[in-house]
Amino acid sequence: MTKKIIGLYQLITGVMGAIIIFASLLNTSAAKVALPQKVAGVVLFGLLAWAGYGLINKKRNALKYSRILQALQVISFSIGGTLYKFTAAGFIALGIKNGSFTWGISAQPIDFAITSIQNTSFSLIVYLVPLLILIGLLRVK
Repeated sequence: MTKKIIGLYQLITGVMGAIIIFASLLNTSAAKVALPQKVAGVVLFGLLAWAGYGLINKKRNALKYSRILQALQVISFSIGGTLYKFTAAGFIALGIKNGSFTWGISAQPIDFAITSIQNTSFSLIVYLVPLLILIGLLRVK
Protein backbone atom coordinates (compact mmCIF):
# COMPACT_ATOMS: atom_id res chain seq x y z
CA MET A 1 0.00 0.00 0.00
CA THR A 2 2.84 2.41 0.84
CA LYS A 3 4.41 1.84 -2.58
CA LYS A 4 1.12 2.62 -4.34
CA ILE A 5 0.62 5.88 -2.42
CA ILE A 6 4.19 7.00 -3.09
CA GLY A 7 3.82 5.85 -6.70
CA LEU A 8 0.70 7.95 -7.16
CA TYR A 9 2.46 10.96 -5.60
CA GLN A 10 5.44 10.50 -7.94
CA LEU A 11 3.24 9.96 -10.99
CA ILE A 12 1.24 13.15 -10.37
CA THR A 13 4.23 15.36 -9.48
CA GLY A 14 6.30 13.93 -12.33
CA VAL A 15 3.62 14.59 -14.95
CA MET A 16 2.93 18.08 -13.58
CA GLY A 17 6.64 18.94 -13.45
CA ALA A 18 7.26 17.76 -17.00
CA ILE A 19 4.23 19.71 -18.27
CA ILE A 20 5.23 22.92 -16.47
CA ILE A 21 8.82 22.79 -17.70
CA PHE A 22 7.80 21.76 -21.22
CA ALA A 23 5.31 24.66 -21.31
CA SER A 24 8.10 27.03 -20.32
CA LEU A 25 9.98 25.85 -23.42
CA LEU A 26 7.25 27.47 -25.49
CA ASN A 27 8.39 30.85 -24.16
CA THR A 28 10.94 31.45 -26.91
CA SER A 29 13.09 34.03 -25.12
CA ALA A 30 13.56 31.86 -22.03
CA ALA A 31 13.83 28.61 -23.98
CA LYS A 32 16.96 29.60 -25.89
CA VAL A 33 18.87 30.65 -22.78
CA ALA A 34 18.25 27.57 -20.65
CA LEU A 35 17.43 24.82 -23.14
CA PRO A 36 19.78 22.14 -21.68
CA GLN A 37 18.52 22.85 -18.17
CA LYS A 38 14.89 22.62 -19.25
CA VAL A 39 15.46 19.40 -21.20
CA ALA A 40 17.15 17.90 -18.13
CA GLY A 41 14.16 18.99 -16.02
CA VAL A 42 11.66 17.39 -18.42
CA VAL A 43 13.71 14.18 -18.40
CA LEU A 44 13.96 14.07 -14.57
CA PHE A 45 10.25 14.76 -14.07
CA GLY A 46 9.41 12.25 -16.81
CA LEU A 47 11.51 9.63 -15.02
CA LEU A 48 9.75 10.51 -11.77
CA ALA A 49 6.37 9.91 -13.43
CA TRP A 50 7.63 6.65 -14.94
CA ALA A 51 8.94 5.46 -11.55
CA GLY A 52 5.60 6.32 -9.94
CA TYR A 53 3.73 4.40 -12.62
CA GLY A 54 6.11 1.50 -12.07
CA LEU A 55 5.50 1.47 -8.31
CA ILE A 56 1.74 1.44 -8.82
CA ASN A 57 1.95 -1.40 -11.35
CA LYS A 58 4.77 -3.36 -9.66
CA LYS A 59 7.22 -2.93 -12.53
CA ARG A 60 10.76 -4.24 -12.25
CA ASN A 61 13.35 -1.66 -11.08
CA ALA A 62 10.71 0.98 -10.28
CA LEU A 63 11.56 0.93 -6.58
CA LYS A 64 15.27 1.42 -7.32
CA TYR A 65 14.62 4.40 -9.62
CA SER A 66 12.11 5.89 -7.18
CA ARG A 67 14.74 5.80 -4.45
CA ILE A 68 17.32 7.45 -6.70
CA LEU A 69 14.92 10.19 -7.82
CA GLN A 70 13.82 10.92 -4.24
CA ALA A 71 17.48 11.08 -3.15
CA LEU A 72 18.11 13.68 -5.88
CA GLN A 73 15.40 15.86 -4.29
CA VAL A 74 16.71 15.78 -0.72
CA ILE A 75 19.49 18.34 -1.08
CA SER A 76 19.73 21.70 -2.82
CA PHE A 77 22.92 23.73 -2.92
CA SER A 78 24.51 26.88 -4.20
CA ILE A 79 28.30 26.93 -4.16
CA GLY A 80 30.56 29.37 -5.96
CA GLY A 81 27.94 30.45 -8.48
CA THR A 82 26.60 26.95 -9.24
CA LEU A 83 23.02 26.14 -8.25
CA TYR A 84 21.30 22.74 -8.03
CA LYS A 85 17.67 22.36 -6.99
CA PHE A 86 15.11 19.65 -7.81
CA THR A 87 11.83 19.57 -5.90
CA ALA A 88 8.58 17.98 -6.96
CA ALA A 89 6.14 19.32 -4.39
CA GLY A 90 5.73 21.72 -1.54
CA PHE A 91 8.49 21.43 0.97
CA ILE A 92 9.73 21.92 4.49
CA ALA A 93 13.40 22.89 4.35
CA LEU A 94 16.24 23.29 6.80
CA GLY A 95 19.70 24.50 5.92
CA ILE A 96 22.59 26.89 5.98
CA LYS A 97 22.66 30.03 3.86
CA ASN A 98 25.75 32.26 3.98
CA GLY A 99 26.73 30.86 7.37
CA SER A 100 23.30 31.32 8.97
CA PHE A 101 20.70 28.68 9.81
CA THR A 102 17.60 28.95 7.66
CA TRP A 103 14.29 27.12 7.38
CA GLY A 104 11.16 27.44 5.34
CA ILE A 105 7.84 25.97 4.32
CA SER A 106 6.62 26.44 0.76
CA ALA A 107 3.76 25.32 -1.40
CA GLN A 108 5.86 25.85 -4.55
CA PRO A 109 4.87 22.77 -6.52
CA ILE A 110 7.73 22.30 -8.98
CA ASP A 111 11.29 23.58 -9.17
CA PHE A 112 14.35 22.45 -11.09
CA ALA A 113 17.61 24.28 -11.68
CA ILE A 114 21.15 23.37 -12.62
CA THR A 115 22.77 26.61 -13.59
CA SER A 116 25.44 29.19 -13.06
CA ILE A 117 24.31 32.23 -11.11
CA GLN A 118 25.88 35.64 -10.55
CA ASN A 119 25.68 35.26 -6.80
CA THR A 120 28.66 33.45 -5.23
CA SER A 121 26.95 32.82 -1.91
CA PHE A 122 26.90 29.41 -0.22
CA SER A 123 23.77 27.51 0.70
CA LEU A 124 23.02 23.90 1.57
CA ILE A 125 19.35 23.03 2.04
CA VAL A 126 17.78 19.72 3.09
CA TYR A 127 14.17 19.13 2.05
CA LEU A 128 12.30 17.05 4.61
CA VAL A 129 9.36 15.80 2.49
CA PRO A 130 11.54 13.95 -0.07
CA LEU A 131 13.73 12.72 2.80
CA LEU A 132 10.70 11.18 4.55
CA ILE A 133 9.52 9.64 1.27
CA LEU A 134 13.02 8.24 0.68
CA ILE A 135 13.03 6.71 4.17
CA GLY A 136 9.64 5.16 3.41
CA LEU A 137 10.96 3.74 0.13
CA LEU A 138 14.02 2.32 1.85
CA ARG A 139 11.81 0.47 4.33
CA VAL A 140 9.65 -1.30 1.74
CA LYS A 141 10.73 -4.29 -0.31
